[in-house]
Amino acid sequence: MKFINGNQTGILKDDNEINGDDAAYLISSYSNSELMLSDNIEYSFFISSETAVYDGENYYKVVAGTISKNNFDYYSIEEIGCYLVSLNGNKAFRYDKENDSVISLNYIRDIAE
Repeated sequence: MKFINGNQTGILKDDNEINGDDAAYLISSYSNSELMLSDNIEYSFFISSETAVYDGENYYKVVAGTISKNNFDYYSIEEIGCYLVSLNGNKAFRYDKENDSVISLNYIRDIAE
């Protein structure tokens, strides 16, 4: 299956073959407002080295954040949003840390065969 969002397109797989880069790309294809991020900031998307478990399934964790560099050329990442993508790419959620809950992003995604 293909996903389409504005001018972004990609492949959703029926098996468990997407990788972390695919998960980050899928999340970055949403608009800032769909991800509940400010439109005035440019975000970078990073895949976490650990997976998350939600409702008995494993998910990739994708973090949206801003990068800054100090005077010593050290970079730091400020995490702004956290998202979960199923291992086959067919489910995506925004993780709300304050309430320890998730909000589905799939209802926004247009799916095309």
